[in-house]
Parts: sequence; C-alpha cells; structure tokens
Amino acid sequence: MGRSADRANPPVAEAEIANAEIANAEIANAMTAILLHSEAIRQHMARGTDAPHHVDDSTRHIVSNARRIWARLDETDAPPPAEGA
Repeated sequence: MGRSADRANPPVAEAEIANAEIANAEIANAMTAILLHSEAIRQHMARGTDAPHHVDDSTRHIVSNARRIWARLDETDAPPPAEGA
C-alpha cells in the first residue's frame, strides 16, 4: 500500500479525533449563536422597543441551538431540555 492509500483510510483514532474536532466546532458555533441571540434580546429590551416578533425569533433560535448542543453531547447522561422549554 502506498501513502495515498494510507491517507484514504486513516486509523480509527485519527478519524475519532477529526469527528471530535467537528463536534467541538459545531458546539462552539451553536454557543456563539445563543450568545448573539441573547444579546439581540437584551438590546431590544434595553431600547424599550416593541418588537415581540424579534424577541420570539431570537428565543426560538436559542432553543434550536441549545438542542444542537445537546445532540452533539449525546454521550452524556443528561437529558435534552423538554419541548417548549
């Protein structure tokens, strides 16, 4: 087998590391989205703007991103948040 064949079939440990790095990146992305949407809500509230649809959209995005994190942390014993939480 040549080097290219070795690269095409990386060892399992290498593949697991790559999957862990992808999972970490997805978790970081989802956490960043949660922080951004939380800040958007805070700013709307601080301005006293009457924009319930913006707040509603942001809260839905927060819940969606939290679920993305739970999906990536499926190896933990903690259950995901209940629907509508």
